[in-house]
Amino acid sequence: MCQITYQITRPAKIEYLEEFCNFVSDQVAAHGASMKVIHEVDLAIDEAATNIINYAYEDAAGDLTVSISLEEPKTLVIDLIDHGKPFNPLTIPPPDLESDIDHRPIGGLGLHLIRKFTDSVSYRREDDKNILTFRKVISESPC
Repeated sequence: MCQITYQITRPAKIEYLEEFCNFVSDQVAAHGASMKVIHEVDLAIDEAATNIINYAYEDAAGDLTVSISLEEPKTLVIDLIDHGKPFNPLTIPPPDLESDIDHRPIGGLGLHLIRKFTDSVSYRREDDKNILTFRKVISESPC
């Protein structure tokens, strides 16, 4: 199996959000993904990174690492890694998309979008790190 990995680490601050998103978009595009896939991955990364930036460290400083690997058959594996408080976003129940918008509880749409725009999402806590992993097939051709 061929695997290529790229990584960026920056402070988990909102002023670095665009840099994280651009890093991911550039890597996804460099591996031949369609504009649709680039846009979907960008939305998922934007949402997840924003949540990490806003909630992982509370009032403390910390970093966010985004790691991208390309695996056969042209599947992107994107890890968002932080050392913040333990939090598994996959425990959040799906949002109510059926009720009138004025009667829906606030929140939960971000994870819904992440699930919609990626092929799979997983979470693990390892070595005092939160690791949120997205998988997205960008092509059926081999590496």
